[in-house]
Amino acid sequence: MVLTSLGSLNVWNLPDTGWPGWATWGWGAVTFVLFLLTLRGRPAWAWIGFGIMTLLTLVWSVQVGRGVGGGIGFVLRSAVLVLVVWLFSILLSRTRVSIRRLQRAELGRVRAEAASSAALEEQNSRLDQLRAVSIPALQRILSAEVLTEEDRRSFTLVEAALRDQLRASNLATASVAEAATRARSRGVDVSLLDDRAGADVPPVVRERIEAALLEHLDAATSGRIVARLLPDGRDSIATVLASDGEETTRVVISEDASDAGDAPPQGAATAR
Repeated sequence: MVLTSLGSLNVWNLPDTGWPGWATWGWGAVTFVLFLLTLRGRPAWAWIGFGIMTLLTLVWSVQVGRGVGGGIGFVLRSAVLVLVVWLFSILLSRTRVSIRRLQRAELGRVRAEAASSAALEEQNSRLDQLRAVSIPALQRILSAEVLTEEDRRSFTLVEAALRDQLRASNLATASVAEAATRARSRGVDVSLLDDRAGADVPPVVRERIEAALLEHLDAATSGRIVARLLPDGRDSIATVLASDGEETTRVVISEDASDAGDAPPQGAATAR
């Protein structure tokens, strides 16, 4: 506003009679500033600036004897130009809003497709894992004339793996499922539980949970291991409880990477 006011004061340097010619550059300069204000999304300030320019021009025109009509004639062209730019800025703003709306819709569609693709990929992975576990056992049941004790132990391991997929699919990844099967074959009682009711687990935390669980599964030779995803809203996300009958270790995994582990005396730590 200061710039437009100073530019408008230049009218007192114009001749009192006749057409001022190139000396009217001040009105053009002020109009250009008003253009910029309008295009930058400040049309109200642009019109205020134009009002100041018009008022000063009319005051000068009356003082020098040109009259109100003469002053209006000097600023009429600027008024038309500011009006055109203002209307253009409105159209441009609406177009920008429409483009942003389309961009948001497209982004939402891409995200939905990505989520659907990820869900389908996860489903296919689970199906492949299920086939790898169950098909050999089913083929053995269909083809064997007599089922041995080794077959029954194998079927028990398959049943446990399928139970893991139903009760804790977010824990029973391919690596964990294989490690759990190996641990069970060594006589370890393994339980995988998911109580998060579908709540999301950050990928980084999921990796830490899997690493902790694999460590205990591969190290255990007897006893019991219970891994649990806790309900959403808890301070911690998961716990891994390992007991060999003499010593119990409980690992608590939270989102802030401050995993806590302890090895209290037998019976002092339990999984809730």
